[in-house]
Amino acid sequence: MKDDFCYFENRECKYYPCHKGSDNINCMFCYCPFYAFAKCPGNPVFIERNGVKIKKCTDCLFPHLKENYPKVISLLKMQPVAEENLKEYVHGGESTRHIKYDFSVNVNPLGMPVQVKRTIKKNAKAASLYPDKKSLNLKKAIAAKKNIAQDNIVVGNGASDLITLVARWLQIQKKTRVLLLSPTFAGYERALLGCAIKPMYYDLKKEDNFALAEDFLSFVTDDLDAIFLCNPNNPTSAIIKEELLKEVVELCASKNIILVVDECFMDFVDKRKMLGHVNISVFIKTLSCLMPLPRYMPWQG
Repeated sequence: MKDDFCYFENRECKYYPCHKGSDNINCMFCYCPFYAFAKCPGNPVFIERNGVKIKKCTDCLFPHLKENYPKVISLLKMQPVAEENLKEYVHGGESTRHIKYDFSVNVNPLGMPVQVKRTIKKNAKAASLYPDKKSLNLKKAIAAKKNIAQDNIVVGNGASDLITLVARWLQIQKKTRVLLLSPTFAGYERALLGCAIKPMYYDLKKEDNFALAEDFLSFVTDDLDAIFLCNPNNPTSAIIKEELLKEVVELCASKNIILVVDECFMDFVDKRKMLGHVNISVFIKTLSCLMPLPRYMPWQG
């Protein structure tokens, strides 16, 4: 069958033909776009391995047959994210909720610094203008302050925006084996599930005061694609021991694992240096917690 815009087959692949029942395999969907869906249009079989229920798709031809291509695209357009995996997330900090003590949002209780208020007032006339979409001046200032290259800086609308961008990148790169701490910031899980990535979890233990323990190193395995760490962790406030964190950084670098370290709350920690490890893949900081500056305003994190 001739290759075209919606069909091609790679007969040189050592796995070809990888599915039973047809000689015309659409290799365009070598990675099934429905794999992470609890309900998919194919005919998967669920098996149990090492106590974990996994989906076995070797007898499913649905996304590989050319005649199904329009339906595949239609379903993906209708359901671009794994909606059946998403939970209802409610964020705090909204004035309309009238909560006296709101611990679901972490911002500086001292409020916005006086100097920031003065700067906003001084530049109020510019509020109607679109900000620099490339944030060149801000990148330049951050690069000079932190002594890092501008090309290594990405500016977003708060940390949550950057976390979502990381999740989307992982989805595009088909890096779906992601490890999270539990409990930790719910935004990591939400972003990953929204990109059809079901994360795995390392459970923090009460006897360790919910801090990362040495046995975490045994969970950093070769088959992982990415790890998200929050330091200090939200909501436990536990800080990762510096030596342990260095070991995690080095181990991830040796195994080519994407390491995302979120230190949005490190500014609240007394006498604590920010991370400066060059082998961290993604390092996240924000202004909204320290200042605080709400995310619907044009502040960038």
